[in-house]
Amino acid sequence: WKEIELKYRNLMILWNLHNFVIDFKLNNKIELKKNIKDLKLDAEEKFILSRLHSTMKNVTEALEKYHFDNITHQIEALYMDLSRTYIQLIREKSVVGTDDEKEAILYTMYETLLEIIKMFSIVCPFITEKMYINLKEHFDLLTKESIHDFDWPKYDSELINLELEKNVVLVQQAMQSI
Repeated sequence: WKEIELKYRNLMILWNLHNFVIDFKLNNKIELKKNIKDLKLDAEEKFILSRLHSTMKNVTEALEKYHFDNITHQIEALYMDLSRTYIQLIREKSVVGTDDEKEAILYTMYETLLEIIKMFSIVCPFITEKMYINLKEHFDLLTKESIHDFDWPKYDSELINLELEKNVVLVQQAMQSI
């Protein structure tokens, strides 16, 4: 039962993340640009996008090898990093940052969350569908009827920076030891 309670708490974190992304968009009245190359990304955005693409690569490889038992953990670890690490890193910038910084934050959270729910839809089809419908209501970029209409996400090796990911983990460990 404890494991079920843990999974429930983790799903609530994912649900709250999707609410946070929608609220951030509404509160800041930001319309997304369609190209990441138009945005100036700071180290925090580069970190979580690297985590996203390395996770997409690892999950894809695990699925290709029929190692289904490991994919849920990897996806959960990614959205926990989005929730616990990335949002902590951008907390101040999300409140007092420039419009360009806020747009980069929204794009990063939106892109990361969308790719997470695409991957997670094979495990939790109904929850991810509801999240997608909620996102679709607020983001004009979403044109598919269902999260299940998307192709499997493709990772971009150029966005993967394992050194940056390792450095953020070291910073987290140092902060926790204080």
